[in-house]
Parts: sequence; C-alpha cells; structure tokens
Amino acid sequence: MPVSTKTNRCPSCGTKNDPDSSRCRVCTRTLPHAGLPSEAVYEQALYANPVRGSAGRPRRRPLIPLLALVMVALAAWNYVSLGYGPSWAHRAQTHQPGQNWRTFRGVPGVTVQLPGEPLVETVDTRAGFLTRAQVGIDDGWDAVLDASTTSPAAKRDGRQRLAATLVVASTTPIADPDEAIPTLLGALLDGVTISEISLNANSADGVTASYDVVASYRGFPTAADRGALRATVIVGSDTTTIASTFSRASGAVLVQDRLLEGLTPGGER
Repeated sequence: MPVSTKTNRCPSCGTKNDPDSSRCRVCTRTLPHAGLPSEAVYEQALYANPVRGSAGRPRRRPLIPLLALVMVALAAWNYVSLGYGPSWAHRAQTHQPGQNWRTFRGVPGVTVQLPGEPLVETVDTRAGFLTRAQVGIDDGWDAVLDASTTSPAAKRDGRQRLAATLVVASTTPIADPDEAIPTLLGALLDGVTISEISLNANSADGVTASYDVVASYRGFPTAADRGALRATVIVGSDTTTIASTFSRASGAVLVQDRLLEGLTPGGER
C-alpha cells in the first residue's frame, strides 16, 4: 500500500502540515477536523488575522535610534561648550587675548575689566591705605593666579605659566606725586622692589592729573624673579587710581593698553 503524501494546509499561515497533525507547526492554530461547531467559531475568531511569514518578527521601534542620536549630540555639546565631563573630551576654546575679561568693581572708586577672580586686599602704606586687586595671567591673558587658586599644586602650576601680573589699586588723593608714587608702586605686590623709575606727567586738566610710569622690579612671585613694570597713575579730587602691569615676558605694552581700555577711574571711595 503506498504511503499517503497528502498534507493538511493551515488556513491561517498556509504552512503544510502532516495529515495527522492536530495543530499547525508554525502558528499553532488547530487544523481543520471534525469537531463541534462552537470550536470552529472559537478557532476562527482566535486566528482571524493571517500570520505573515514563517516566523514572528519583532515590532519596530523607530524612536529608539532617534533618541540615541539626540543623547549623543547633547553629550558632545555638553563636553565641548559647557566644559563638563572628562578633560580628554574637551576641545580647547580659542579666543582673542583679553576677550573674556569681565567688568570688576572690587576696588573702591574704580571700574575695570580683568580676567578671572581678582584677589582684593587693603594694605597700609606711608601714602595712605591702598586697596588693590591683582590677578596673574599667562601668555593668552587668561587668569592663572587669582582668588580661586588655593591649592599648592594650582599655585605651583600658575607660577610656572605666569607671564604678567595685573594690579589695579586706589587710595586717597596724593599731594606730592614724585614722592608718593614710588611708595604706592612698591605696595602693589608683596615682596616686590621697584627700581629705575621713570615718571612722566601725561596730562592735567585742573581736576585730574595722569602719570605714566616705566620701571624695573624684582622679588615677585619669587625672590629670583624680575621684570618690567608699566603703570598709569591718575590723581583725582577724590581718588588716586593705579593701573599696572608687572611683566616678566614680552608684550607688557599690549597688556597694559588692554588694561587701560577697560578702566574708568574716579568716584567715591
């Protein structure tokens, strides 16, 4: 007797099954057989939608790749623009020297632009009390030694990168500039010694007088350091203002010019 090759085709997915199979081997639907009418109605409702393909496919989720791309973009922007995250992920920010200086009003009677967080102190001199704000900068005119530099390692690194120190100060009006100005210049930085002072009267209008100073200095930030000092002293009716640059590298003239650009002296102390 020949073996029967008749197959039982599934009405849902079309898969060919053995003649004696009771359920489809792919979609598990009950194959046609003589049963109760209620069973046929139930099977028809359960498998009303035909199965596509021979195996189930995962549901597509198009939003997941899109969200992943957005998260990567935000992370890159965070590292590059805001500066958060590991240092290796940051791109060096380029700017013109002095572009990121900010308005500073920590010295009485003076408005000036300075980088970083200037260190403000008041010292007593023979010419009167002097309030000074100082900040050390590197070759790019960015702050490397200021009020935020507190750890020994940061101070050591700042001294190694130091190109110049900016000091803006104010005191009461002075009567004798030739005598008082050298004293005030020597009080601008702790431990500094000023020599070879050249004092030039720049302008006088009956209310204020301006003096340009060129000198040499030594003893800051260490006893072995030395360099050139450029300063402008403005003597007003209420306040004497000093804007100075102690530079141990080239470019002192340009830094001093930038300092004077953002300087507005005068006002009540």
